[in-house]
Amino acid sequence: MAELKLRNLKETKKAAEEVAGLVSRRESRDGAVVLALTGDLGSGKTTFIKFLARKLGVKSKLSSPTFLIMRGFNMHDKGFPQERFYHIDAYRLKSSEDLLSLGFGELVSDKNNIIAIEWAERVKDILPKDKIDLFFKHGKGENERTLTIKQ
Repeated sequence: MAELKLRNLKETKKAAEEVAGLVSRRESRDGAVVLALTGDLGSGKTTFIKFLARKLGVKSKLSSPTFLIMRGFNMHDKGFPQERFYHIDAYRLKSSEDLLSLGFGELVSDKNNIIAIEWAERVKDILPKDKIDLFFKHGKGENERTLTIKQ
């Protein structure tokens, strides 16, 4: 488990690059690499995902999929074996069944996918055991955050 202090966007970007390195070392998996993000509103989850997606080779502009729930993006080869990046926001979901009805079972079983899920605690019962957990907390200062990574 690692704990990172994020005091500005530069440190958040560096943390996203570190997590991208963890993702790249998981290429021999049978299914998707799943990143489970938890944390209060405004704790930095979406900003982190934007930096991560860029590092993974996503060229499209990311915005929070709160109202869409899920968005998929092509990854343009940056040395990662995966081809697609999915950004899921589970905030509005009532249960894990809601996510399964959107095809999550197929997505998570495909090793060509990387899936980042905000508000992952809402669907934790359907997440793979070998997911990478990312816990975001507000820090003492207005722009300070703490990111705890558990793999």
